[in-house]
Amino acid sequence: PCLGPMMRDPAVLKVVHGAGNDVLWLQRDFGCFLVNVFDTEVACKVLGKDKISLKHLLAEHFGVAKDSKYQKADWRGRPPPQG
Repeated sequence: PCLGPMMRDPAVLKVVHGAGNDVLWLQRDFGCFLVNVFDTEVACKVLGKDKISLKHLLAEHFGVAKDSKYQKADWRGRPPPQG
């Protein structure tokens, strides 16, 4: 896919949160391999944080209220579901 070169570029830092399944899908379904990835969920676990959700991190550090409506959506399907 068009994101492949950027995802493989070690000069580009990819910051994700809990992207284990997404990374597996990208590799398996699209042959897209990520390098130079920082996962904020993994960082929270390593730091021993009690609350590791992206919703909590955004609220605590940036004052942002995150809508988790599509958090578990399967983004491989196109077009995305309406609603």
